[in-house]
Amino acid sequence: MPYLDLGLPPISLWELQEARRRLKDKGRLVVDEHAIFEAIREQRQIIEQARKDTRRNVRERRKRERLVRTTPIQNSGDTLTEDRETSALNRISKHNSSSLHPLASPC
Repeated sequence: MPYLDLGLPPISLWELQEARRRLKDKGRLVVDEHAIFEAIREQRQIIEQARKDTRRNVRERRKRERLVRTTPIQNSGDTLTEDRETSALNRISKHNSSSLHPLASPC
């Protein structure tokens, strides 16, 4: 499709058809070159923003995954910490009760 203004960027046939459809859906009766390129510019901005958001989400997800794999848990007062302490105490008490301690006397 030839342009009136040769300084405008190239567009695909799909973009032209989509711009015309969107303008028609908005109720625009007269669709000129300026309106078509404005609609295409808006659509390209939407696409670019979605691309940036997607890239940011992927980077953030990968960052969280790396942190989960490499960061040791160091939460004090957490149930996980308490469970580890309880488990360690249980192992110590089992070890002490299974062996005869010289100072331990049966009651």
